[in-house]
Amino acid sequence: MRKEPDKTTEEEATAAISPQDLEVIRHVLVWYTKFIRFVVPASKERGVRLALTENLRLRITSYANAGKEMEPFPLTFGELSIIDSAIKNFVAHLSHMFPQSQERDETIGACESLRSYISSSFALVRKEGGG
Repeated sequence: MRKEPDKTTEEEATAAISPQDLEVIRHVLVWYTKFIRFVVPASKERGVRLALTENLRLRITSYANAGKEMEPFPLTFGELSIIDSAIKNFVAHLSHMFPQSQERDETIGACESLRSYISSSFALVRKEGGG
């Protein structure tokens, strides 16, 4: 039996994300792709997640290269889930990969703030019926 795609993950929404934040997200997605590839056991779900993550990273790269910084960057709720997981995993691993320092702690704080901003911004869009 073929399962219909979850429409909530396919719906698009937009919120203001600065070019600098998109660049951070792009770098985190590069790391997250490697994390999935080497840590998550091979499965169909892993393959789909890898493809979605790489596609999102390429979209962000194309957007940045096209000089569209002033245009909203649309994201599906599925892509938001990937970004949320990527930042969450990145922050968790930073604590283990690097010794405690002011720079590491500021990086973790900035990533957590970005994740919180994205979650709250897109939650508002969804509640308002924009996505």
